Amino acid sequence: MKRYLLALLLALPLLTGIMPAVDSEEQLAPDSQRLPVATSVAAVAAPSAGGTEIAGMEAIIRQSIGTLSALPDFAGWQDAAWDVYPLGPGTHGWVVLLTKQGKEIGYLVISAAEDGQLSLTEYGTGDRPLFSLDTLRQAMTGQEIIAPDMPLAQFMDETVVVKERLYTGALQAVWKVSIGHDSFYYDAKTGDRLPNLGALAAAASGAGGNNDEKTAPGAAVKAENGQNVPIIAVSAASGTFDPYENIGWMDNQDPAISNRHTIGLLLADGAHILYRAKIFQPTVAYALPVTGIHTWTQSNSSYFELDQDGSRFVTAGELFAAGSFVHVD
Repeated sequence: MKRYLLALLLALPLLTGIMPAVDSEEQLAPDSQRLPVATSVAAVAAPSAGGTEIAGMEAIIRQSIGTLSALPDFAGWQDAAWDVYPLGPGTHGWVVLLTKQGKEIGYLVISAAEDGQLSLTEYGTGDRPLFSLDTLRQAMTGQEIIAPDMPLAQFMDETVVVKERLYTGALQAVWKVSIGHDSFYYDAKTGDRLPNLGALAAAASGAGGNNDEKTAPGAAVKAENGQNVPIIAVSAASGTFDPYENIGWMDNQDPAISNRHTIGLLLADGAHILYRAKIFQPTVAYALPVTGIHTWTQSNSSYFELDQDGSRFVTAGELFAAGSFVHVD
């Protein structure tokens, strides 16, 4: 599996304690055994007067899935089951994990602004979605922090292993796992082990670059009387590539690409564009291929597609604020 995450601090100590294992099915529960959508949302959404926040969340989830599933790469989202999990603490966000026939197929991240407006922060496809418990389990069993044969069902219910989803931005999405007095941090998308981030994991950080893009919220997906559903314009995209086959970009002194339009033209021409960012002051570095652009025409919100163990569509404003784009051909 390709890994595009560089952890600048390596050789971290592991716990020696091994959790007991029991026999159980390894895949997620079948769709027919999952909680009804309304129950699942109500169980995790922050309470609000009259339940308006919960109702608004279900609407934006359904409309986002409906709009995206009309695209060929998201066609599998039709009739998918989904569950909502809070991100926190105190970040006013939720991750929505989609499953079909017991397998994970994608995700959404929904965020709430101070005025209560809900927006689509990011989304992606693939069998390793953001904040997948199965990806985390595989990472921890591989390092023998938990028993190598621990089934997913037991890992999900294990109260000794306290699992917390932290999200202060698309590239600051991490698992914090606590076992007794020990804490471990993992990239929420790849499951890569991270250095001990401590307080950095709970506060937004990152290096911004010079560009002419302003940080913008995600698409506010609305519908009035069933009308005005947003349409996505898909820009031509180039295929993915391995950033480490040619590492000349590490010493590249060329100016970063500073606007969406130029990136779109380069992608349409088949160019290789790399996104670089250093985060957590800057303990962790990313180098991710850029493979496409979605523009939600109703809100004029653009999302760049990054290849990181599957697709991640992240708002252009957030990416420009946290890092830089370079042409690596």
